[in-house]
Amino acid sequence: MLSSVRSLILVFCLVLCVAAQTVVYTRDGSAIPVESNDNTPPEGGNAKYQTALGRAESHGGFQVDPPASGSNCVGWALNGGQGVIDPGEHGDAILSEENGLQEQPGDSAEIGDVIGIGSADTISHVGLVISRDGQTGEIEYISKTDDQGGVVVDRIKPDDGVHIYRKTEGSARDDPGIQDARYEYKDAYLKWRSAEDKDAALKTLQEKARALAEKLQAFDRSLRATPPVAKSPPSGDPRKTPEPNLLINPHARPVTVPPTCPPGGH
Repeated sequence: MLSSVRSLILVFCLVLCVAAQTVVYTRDGSAIPVESNDNTPPEGGNAKYQTALGRAESHGGFQVDPPASGSNCVGWALNGGQGVIDPGEHGDAILSEENGLQEQPGDSAEIGDVIGIGSADTISHVGLVISRDGQTGEIEYISKTDDQGGVVVDRIKPDDGVHIYRKTEGSARDDPGIQDARYEYKDAYLKWRSAEDKDAALKTLQEKARALAEKLQAFDRSLRATPPVAKSPPSGDPRKTPEPNLLINPHARPVTVPPTCPPGGH
């Protein structure tokens, strides 16, 4: 009886472990493990979040959403706001041309680009570009700080470990919905910076930032729940062996048609 109970407990634990991790796929079929994190973050966020928020505020940034579990920077930016995905381990597969993202010079960042921050070899953080200052070159971006952190808007110099990736299908600048959301966000930001009632202006700014972030998340989503379906070769593919013509007998002898007799002939 005791052994049966232990077996059931073991099975239950295995089920929980499997349920805690799922898989998503890149465009070329690479499987990316996604972990779940439902632990409630401490009030006000952990030390990592407090550091990230303080840095953002010193650059003129702000908190968009308070600390929450459920996703980290990669899951928030590239997987529809869901799941914890290790950027250091899986960044190369996700931020690749095979997955529809092409690296660009840091000083050419534009709205809708994906920003990766880290060393030359490893990406440690991912976000979505809002704008680039034409004078200072600073890149404004929005991201979730970590799997226990919140969503913040921050700024960074392009030579500060920045990598920029752009969708190969096109630019977000050509998306009217994204551009409208960006204009509304920029207007709210300028009003917040000059407002006497900062709290009221911040609420409006946060709403506009969320609306813009949702459009950017949809535009830059680079992971899918199911693997891509392999396409069959198109008709007429020269690599495909032609079907034999069963109406032709390769062993048949040619038929000779006798000449027509001339008029009056026998």
